[in-house]
This record gives sequence, C-alpha cells and structure tokens, in this order.
Amino acid sequence: AQRRGQILEPAVADWYALETGQRVLTLDVADLPLRGPESFTLASPDRLVPAEGYEGAGVDFRFAVQHRGDHHTSVEGPVRGFICGLEVKTARSLAGWGDPGSDKIPVEKWIQCAWYMYVCDIDRWDVAVYFPMADEFRTYTLVRDRALEERIVERAGHWWRVHVEADTPPA
Repeated sequence: AQRRGQILEPAVADWYALETGQRVLTLDVADLPLRGPESFTLASPDRLVPAEGYEGAGVDFRFAVQHRGDHHTSVEGPVRGFICGLEVKTARSLAGWGDPGSDKIPVEKWIQCAWYMYVCDIDRWDVAVYFPMADEFRTYTLVRDRALEERIVERAGHWWRVHVEADTPPA
C-alpha cells in the first residue's frame, strides 16, 4: 500500500488540480520538515494549494525559503499565502470514507490533517483519494478544529517530553 501511494501520489495530486482548477505546490520537506510553534511540531505535508496570485519565492513565509520552480524547502512555519493544504491518498476500500466533498474520512487521516493545519497554521485541508479497486477519485474538505488540535498537541507534547526529552522508552 505504501509503495502504491508513493507511485500514484503525483498522479492523484494532478487529478485534484484538474478537478478543482487549483494549482498545487510540492514542498521539498522530506529532509527538512515544516516546524510549528513547538519544537516537537513537525510536518511534511504532501502539497499546498496557493492563493490566487501566489508567485512563490518566499511570498508571506515567516521563514527562509529556497525556491526551485514549484518546489520550496523550509525548516520553520507557519505557512502563508495558501488557501489550503492537500493530503494525497490511495485506498483499496471505500469503507470509512464518506460522500465526496464531505469531511467524513477515517479518523487517523483526520488527525494527520489536523496536525498539518496546526503546524502550517492553515484553516482548511483537502484530501484527494484514489480508490483503485473502484477506479474512483474523490476529494474531501476538512475545516480546522482548534479544540481537536489542542488535544492532539497536548498529547503529543506529553509524549515528547516523557519519551524524547526525558529519554524514557515507551512501555
């Protein structure tokens, strides 16, 4: 499944761009993830959807950005100049996925996108999914839930302090 996702991710992102008419940008964050307000809040989102008129080259970024075509590399957030983030998925089954356009997606995907919204300080995250077994493409739109973010960051922060900073292996 992971290999399928890696191979199909660019095509699914392109499909999203065609369906929505939105331009999508890839951030080169494999080695340099975006950093949120806390030291442990890191993220490597699949894509970002720029606002109209966004020209790249560091427009409204709070941090240093290296610009190479439609690719950006950075080490700190939040991100500015984008209307939403984009998570790209493939899934064998439609189970757990709601109607296209809704926010009904599997909980672990929702939490991942909520984390990205927090780290990037973006209020909307779209999810583009290709279901190869059904040969179906769908998009979902998630709206930022600050209460959920607070719970996620609190739990992640506790884990970070106990297991990373205090160097205590998880039981």
